[in-house]
Amino acid sequence: MNKFKKNLGKIFSVLTALFSLFCIPCMIVPLLVGIGAGSLAAHAAIFTKSLLIIFIIFAVIGFLFTFKNHQNPIPLILSIIGGTTIYYFYFITYSMTGIRIGALFMVLTAISDMVFKKKCKICK
Repeated sequence: MNKFKKNLGKIFSVLTALFSLFCIPCMIVPLLVGIGAGSLAAHAAIFTKSLLIIFIIFAVIGFLFTFKNHQNPIPLILSIIGGTTIYYFYFITYSMTGIRIGALFMVLTAISDMVFKKKCKICK
């Protein structure tokens, strides 16, 4: 398994956590309005929402790759729970507390994956 596949889950779980916590659309919209491009604000929001979904999907796929390596389902399950939690609280019922909980799950997923890789006897 190449190095990118090994780190895909960790990279995207951390990116998902950061992206969901810092509310990138909240930072982009005032910037666009400030430079006189307020009409682009709606497009920026749509783009960033799509990007968050892509990050969640890649994080889960990355942990699927590492699951095949160390055969421990806990990081995969945590990434699915974290991604679902972020999606639900970001797109269905907006709650920053829920988003933070989902982001915490994504960070815990990356940490648990590193722990299981160190304990793994058959990992390459």
